[in-house]
Amino acid sequence: MRMKSLVTLMVLSTLAIAQDKITPLDVKMGLWESTHQNNVSGVTLPADMMARLTPEQRAKMEAMIASRQGEGPKTTVSKSCVTREKLDKEYTFSEDREECTRTVLNSTPTKLEVKLVCADKDRKMKSEGTFHLDVVNSELVKGTIHMTMSGESSMKMDNSFTARYLGASCGDVK
Repeated sequence: MRMKSLVTLMVLSTLAIAQDKITPLDVKMGLWESTHQNNVSGVTLPADMMARLTPEQRAKMEAMIASRQGEGPKTTVSKSCVTREKLDKEYTFSEDREECTRTVLNSTPTKLEVKLVCADKDRKMKSEGTFHLDVVNSELVKGTIHMTMSGESSMKMDNSFTARYLGASCGDVK
């Protein structure tokens, strides 16, 4: 799974809680900006893929993985539109993802804790982890995501994020 797709899946999946009833978060509706610090470690690639590489290609691939893991956390910023409809449908800040099962561990207007199990059957990958979100106030949310991916390849992802309210109008942001 590409890294951008993986991070997007994790972020969207963590807040997509369609299977369990949750208490809607006490946040303002409108445009929000999220800043994520994402750290990936323990990356391994499929053995059959590595076996097809020449020794030079394999060494280059292993060096690239080691280099990227050594770079430390990456920061990404994104915007989303929080609407009453999303709050009512129980997937604030996101869309629902069918490939993930979720177990709500704690849900209040100011806290959300979820256990996630996601499967990517095409890539024979399974992801398991936890998501924790705290509403600091109606305009500020902080949280963490810890995931372990395993299967044909593997990795660990630790993500911390802060989301802040920008205003009532979302403009073109969905």
